[in-house]
Amino acid sequence: MSSNIENIAEQVGQLNKALENQYDILKALCADYISIYKIDFNTGKYEIYQTGNLHNKEIAEKTRSLNDYKALVRWYASEYVIQEDMDYFCNATSEETIMKHLLEKRDYVIRYRAKGLKQDFCYFDIQYADVSHNPGEKNVIMAIRNVDAVVRTEEEMRRNTASAHEETLKGSGIGMWMIVIEEGVKPKMYTDSMMRELLGVDDEILPEDCYAWWYDHVDKNFVSQIDSNMEEILAKGRSEVSYPYNHPDKGTMYIRCGGCKSYDSVHNRIRIKGYHQDVTEIMTIKQKQDKELMDALVVAKRADRSKSEFISHMSHDIRTPINGIIGMVDIASKNPEDAELQKRMCNNVRESAERLLNFMNDVIEYSEMEGSRMKLTHEPVDIANIIGNILELTDKQINDRNIQVVTDYGNDTYKLAGSLKHIRQVLYNIIENAIKYNKQNGSISISVHNEKTDEEKAECFVTVADTGIGMSREYVEHIFEPFTQGYEDARTSYKGTGLGMAICKRIMDYMQGTIEVKTNPGEGSEFTVKFPLDIYEEDTVADENAENGNFAGYKILIVDDNNMNREITQFMVEELGAKAVTTCDGKEALDTFRKSERGDFDCIIMDLMMPVMDGFEASERIRNLDREDAHTIPIIPLSASSSEEDMEKAVESGMNGYLVKPVSIDLLKHTLQNMI
Repeated sequence: MSSNIENIAEQVGQLNKALENQYDILKALCADYISIYKIDFNTGKYEIYQTGNLHNKEIAEKTRSLNDYKALVRWYASEYVIQEDMDYFCNATSEETIMKHLLEKRDYVIRYRAKGLKQDFCYFDIQYADVSHNPGEKNVIMAIRNVDAVVRTEEEMRRNTASAHEETLKGSGIGMWMIVIEEGVKPKMYTDSMMRELLGVDDEILPEDCYAWWYDHVDKNFVSQIDSNMEEILAKGRSEVSYPYNHPDKGTMYIRCGGCKSYDSVHNRIRIKGYHQDVTEIMTIKQKQDKELMDALVVAKRADRSKSEFISHMSHDIRTPINGIIGMVDIASKNPEDAELQKRMCNNVRESAERLLNFMNDVIEYSEMEGSRMKLTHEPVDIANIIGNILELTDKQINDRNIQVVTDYGNDTYKLAGSLKHIRQVLYNIIENAIKYNKQNGSISISVHNEKTDEEKAECFVTVADTGIGMSREYVEHIFEPFTQGYEDARTSYKGTGLGMAICKRIMDYMQGTIEVKTNPGEGSEFTVKFPLDIYEEDTVADENAENGNFAGYKILIVDDNNMNREITQFMVEELGAKAVTTCDGKEALDTFRKSERGDFDCIIMDLMMPVMDGFEASERIRNLDREDAHTIPIIPLSASSSEEDMEKAVESGMNGYLVKPVSIDLLKHTLQNMI
């Protein structure tokens, strides 16, 4: 018996010691808690593990006297919890709420505000923990602590962060807002300072008035889009849109706006939080870029259309003269005895060939200009002589249309220098157009006058007026664009590529001159070009117009791998009275010249693209021969290529001048006069 009592006493002692140890552990773990209670929700009673100065001594005394959890909570809430948190506190500390949370996890924490001694309120936390061990038990530990210092430090940090955040957003032109949507209540918009600035409203504006102001100032054409985006936010949770906004002071602004939805279950309302960003500058730049892009697209489409039309007609422009050449040669070959027919066919063949050549020259010329490969020369320029030569070349066309031409070259006596080739090309295009687009029995007047700008510079003005078909105002706006002609049927009534005026404009721009046009449909056209030229003393520039020479007794070496071209060149040389020796490639020409006596040949006419050895290498080797005439003999390149690169390479190889196939006998004669 005594043994049993001793055993029971020992077990009680061990139990007490274990409880003391648990209490010590709990006390150590909860050192920062002011008050700790153990509540039995089956009875509503509580035990006090620890009580401190929660607010004042009255609480400690009240806690000891009541010993009823619900009564204690009601009394404490009425005396110390601030009014705004009263309902929340009572609900959060009810047995039902506590046990509901503790069924889900082992602890449950609430935070509330209680009346303070030195300030309006203090923050407190209450932590509940389930310590039940047996089924049916509802034993809960309740621990209370003052977290005011921690919370206020956190709030200060949040305020500082929010302030920095707001400054960053303001610097970026971004305003923040929140729209509250509640059934039966007008929508409310809460804003930060930057948002109010973007809206153009005062700081004192009410939330419901702020929303109405924003909505009323959205550009009317975008209201439906704003409605759609609000519906998208409500349906999908988020959306973004850009729209014009009518600011009361800044006028039309462009706003990028985005928002996302959340639900406030406590107050049963929808909250949409979002941002507004001023993107006026970005949109203005974008609109400008879009306009420039659209303008460029229109220009590109027009150019592409013009090129397509040009390409679609190229077959016609190339095949027509080729067909004429082949057909007329066939006719001539079948009628060898008919001298008159032979002559007429030869004239027609020449006319077709010249038309094809002009076409190819225009295409090549414009292609080179587009590649910025144009190079200006500097040589004597006689405008009257150039115009006279052009009128001689076009004399047949003038007579066929019975056009009267009147010229006035002025009385200027000083000499001018410039890029002869390009000046001739511009004037030829303008005069040829004045003939081509003139009326039968019409007239053309050409006037020239020079204006001296200083002792070394002058401006030469050439005006060409005709009585032709004229041009519409719409066409004149595009006259200097490539591949254009005034009327759709112009290419059938008047032969041309549509590149002439574009070439003229490129040349004049490159020369820093001008070209202007005055015209009306049916009343003719007047073109005026201004050439900037240099004034020179007569002995400073070599004279192009040397007297006609006699080539009898001259010996010329002709180098060409093409039999027909070689035969044509030989014919023209012999027609001029000189003796011709022919070779088929550069190596043969080099050997022929090396074996010849010194001074035997007076000139070499050299093709460039040949097999075995091309004209560049042949010329260079001839110049390097150890004989005096190798360094002085004129080597004139004659090539189908008109590229600036080949012309430069020819000069570097030691050649003189440059002739482009096909070459006329007059041009060959003029070149030989200058070279020999």
